[in-house]
Amino acid sequence: MTTCRLCLFSAGEMLHIFGEQAQAVKLEEQLRNHLNLIVTEESLLPRHVCAKCYQTVVAFDAFYQEVSQNQTLLTLNAQQPTETITFVRADPKNGHYVLQDGLTLVIANSLPIVPPDTAVVDIRPPSYDEVQQSKVHANSITTLQTSEPLVNDENEDQYEETYQVETQSIEPE
Repeated sequence: MTTCRLCLFSAGEMLHIFGEQAQAVKLEEQLRNHLNLIVTEESLLPRHVCAKCYQTVVAFDAFYQEVSQNQTLLTLNAQQPTETITFVRADPKNGHYVLQDGLTLVIANSLPIVPPDTAVVDIRPPSYDEVQQSKVHANSITTLQTSEPLVNDENEDQYEETYQVETQSIEPE
């Protein structure tokens, strides 16, 4: 007969700590993190938990994660003081909360950030290309190549290349 590692209860359904169902929720990791209980497969101590303890540990882990996320939201909000804070449950089924104030909307559980109904303003500095395009006058240089015959004493045909440079002032678009 197996005994629950947590409550020492010996009757009812038992789950192996390293079984499929327990590994799916990382039960061994939860026991180590929340209860400071290190369980190994080679241990001579019980390696099973009863259904009640299993449900308690899984529920506590969910509560722990929720508290951790809420503390993160409060810390973020404390760094950006606001006049009012409204907590809105975004979806009652999955327990996600939304922290909303007049300017920001932060969603817990790594959901995408949903902007409020106001327009988003890009406050990045302009790129080099944007600066170049925004100059009042851009200079454009056009080079024209022409060939003219040279007069030479030896009757050889030689040509002198000349370049004409035109400067145009162009308004930005």
